[in-house]
Amino acid sequence: MTTDPAMYRHSSDRNPALLSVEGELDLFEGDRFRTEAGALLQRAKSGAVLDLGRLTFIDSAGIHHLLWVLDEARTRGIELRVVIPGGAVGRVLDTTGVARLLAEPQSPTAASLG
Repeated sequence: MTTDPAMYRHSSDRNPALLSVEGELDLFEGDRFRTEAGALLQRAKSGAVLDLGRLTFIDSAGIHHLLWVLDEARTRGIELRVVIPGGAVGRVLDTTGVARLLAEPQSPTAASLG
């Protein structure tokens, strides 16, 4: 764990919209992650992809932020696909059951449809 900020790359010329995250997702990175993920969902037309393939560290706050973006996508009726990283981060997401939640197809909730 370092204090270096994560790097975010948006691909706005794609459909679905893409956000790639590289580095660490922890308590200190949460506000910026939510801002970047919110921008992803705002740009999304038919869907969005959150690429976590280059994430190197995650703590419980980072997991909370991932669950937040998942809930936001559902609330907004956006299909969200998440690229799960390998290594230690992938093991943490798998062990906590979060990888399964992120890998499930995300469709709009009934509340967001009407």
